[in-house]
Amino acid sequence: MLKKLLNEFKDFLKKMIKSRLFIIGVVIVGMFTIVINRLFILQIVNGEDYLNNFKLKIEKERTIQGTR
Repeated sequence: MLKKLLNEFKDFLKKMIKSRLFIIGVVIVGMFTIVINRLFILQIVNGEDYLNNFKLKIEKERTIQGTR
């Protein structure tokens, strides 16, 4: 009984892995994982550096001589 159940489950897994939908799902999950990882690195890990560089680019200091 248990052996028959395991064989049926094994056959189901073989069909599932060979399915195109399963492969597409794995690819989409993989791509989503890459995007989330990249966003984490850009925002959390390097976010402060990017913010400081942005502030340096937009803040300009000019010295104007007085007329007196």
